[in-house]
Amino acid sequence: MTSPLKPPAHETPLESFDRFIKAGNRRDALRAVLYQLALNPADYASRELAARLLCTSEAAKDRADARDLLEEGLTDRTKGLSFTGLIELLQLYFTVGPVDKILPIVTKYRDKLEAAAGRDEVAHWLGHASADVEISNGKFRRARYPSHEAFNGDLRILYLSQIANAFGELRIRKTDKIFTLGSCFAHRIADVLRERGMDTNHLEVSETVNTTFANRSLFEFLMGAQDCAEFWREELDRRKQEPATILGRLKEAAAVIYTLGVCPAFFDRTTGAFVPHSVSTLKTRDFAQSNIYRMTTVEENVSNMGAILDMLSRLAPAAKVVITLSPVPLSATFESDSAVVSDCISKSTLRVAAAEICALRNVLYWPSFEMIKWVSPHRAPFFGGDDGNSAHISDEIVRAVVDAFITKCLE
Repeated sequence: MTSPLKPPAHETPLESFDRFIKAGNRRDALRAVLYQLALNPADYASRELAARLLCTSEAAKDRADARDLLEEGLTDRTKGLSFTGLIELLQLYFTVGPVDKILPIVTKYRDKLEAAAGRDEVAHWLGHASADVEISNGKFRRARYPSHEAFNGDLRILYLSQIANAFGELRIRKTDKIFTLGSCFAHRIADVLRERGMDTNHLEVSETVNTTFANRSLFEFLMGAQDCAEFWREELDRRKQEPATILGRLKEAAAVIYTLGVCPAFFDRTTGAFVPHSVSTLKTRDFAQSNIYRMTTVEENVSNMGAILDMLSRLAPAAKVVITLSPVPLSATFESDSAVVSDCISKSTLRVAAAEICALRNVLYWPSFEMIKWVSPHRAPFFGGDDGNSAHISDEIVRAVVDAFITKCLE
């Protein structure tokens, strides 16, 4: 008997996938890739293709087609679909949902599934599925925390289906210009976007001084303010960046990716005013004696981001703003005996501030911080994999984060 998911005999599943995509037939493309996944659950290329089809922001019809195809494959135990492959299809089904239709199928094959996957795993599926059905009949929703298997599986699927699935609507074209602002992490995002063929410009603010106070001061300078003009002229000269060029690139941007960095900043001991500084300034005794270093508040950061967004709306009127939070930690602190504890407070404060500003304004949050900080304890080292530096995120992880963003947003 022929599998309902099986492609023609003269083609491999991935050859069928390519042919159907070129013809605009996404349903049969899904059929081909899901069959390949059922035959070979370790085929990461197929898992990536499935993620691209099923986890984009406009994939409601694709997910509905996938549910139909999966039900065909799950209810018809045909030759060639191993139970290992069947389990892979089940896990994908739980990802794309809704899960209420899968309960009769899991129940029907429960004995065989328990033999293949283990009794605890099947009970885990059924428990979550039953709870989801009850919740779906009510007026509230629940998102499940990823399983150990999900955390250690394909990063693209994890990122798109369980972390960035809450990301709002943003559609960008290959020809659109993107502007990134922030620290070294933002710079690396820009580099990968360029690698992927996106027209991207970057304005860097060093990680150690990348606060919302510094960002606001920089934008006020670009708008003509003179309070810290000498500092910013020197800083931009050092980076060989001209204010007029920055303004021109902002005006052309279809999307601005603004990466938050750190929370603590320096303030004048007498006036309480924010004091911008370079990395080298921190090493001088006069600077330390004249200023105080403190953790800033959620309210202060929300206020600063609101002012920055107001200026961006004038400087880049056509741009959609995406806020991210850098996972790169504080390199040092001057108010605590533990930089680790201070970094936790710093990132937590900025993450709450980002949530508040996104609720108040028409901006989106891309969860690069969560993709790295929340996933890294479950997997091989995310930090220092390339150079042994505990503050440097491995290149392959940065690429996975950016690739997920492109998959989610690119038309």
